[in-house]
Amino acid sequence: MVSANPDLMHKVVALCWSIWTCRNALVWNQKAWDSRNVLHMASSLFLSWSEFIMHETQGPVNSLHAVSGDNDLGDLIHIHVDATVNPSEEDGYVAAVVHEGNGDYLAARSSKVRCLHDPHLAEAIAIKEALSWAKDCDWRKIIIFSDCQVVCSLLKSGSPNLSYAGCVLQECLNLKRHFDSVSFSFIPRSANKLTHALTRATNSQSGPRLWFNSIPDCIRHLIND
Repeated sequence: MVSANPDLMHKVVALCWSIWTCRNALVWNQKAWDSRNVLHMASSLFLSWSEFIMHETQGPVNSLHAVSGDNDLGDLIHIHVDATVNPSEEDGYVAAVVHEGNGDYLAARSSKVRCLHDPHLAEAIAIKEALSWAKDCDWRKIIIFSDCQVVCSLLKSGSPNLSYAGCVLQECLNLKRHFDSVSFSFIPRSANKLTHALTRATNSQSGPRLWFNSIPDCIRHLIND
């Protein structure tokens, strides 16, 4: 009897599609066959489908407070992260904007990363970079907000994931031991506009950029919106 598990069915379809796509690339474009590319493509495809299904069934969250569920986060450092993939190369851009518990702006950071055209890998790297930065700054209690629902769900579940993004997310979970308190929350894009704008401005910058107690010019007009 065929399994009725929808996740398993989606994984099988993603794998078959990836095999067929790589087969066509070999036959028609003489692109070398690599089983790792097949698995990577299948994993990314499955994550994309999962994210679409979650958005369709759950709908967006309306506000930051709705995500947190209460208002007892005043003593936490709030870190909003975002990532973008450059379609013309294997690099992408990640950024983080930090606020104190009372809502005051504290810092921002952006950098170029290697993400292999994989948006979920880029989002995972954005969170890992934010955790490493928070550790270096000795911020002991933090909450990280991301508008990538799949990555947030994977972090909360702690389930093994053999994709490139899954390996990075495991590093994120390992970094949690350096903090007194760490949590991850999904927010809609509309609540992440500062970091979204900073991420998309990163491709015009040279090297990593860091702002402490100063606001990047590209988001200054949004800071009080």
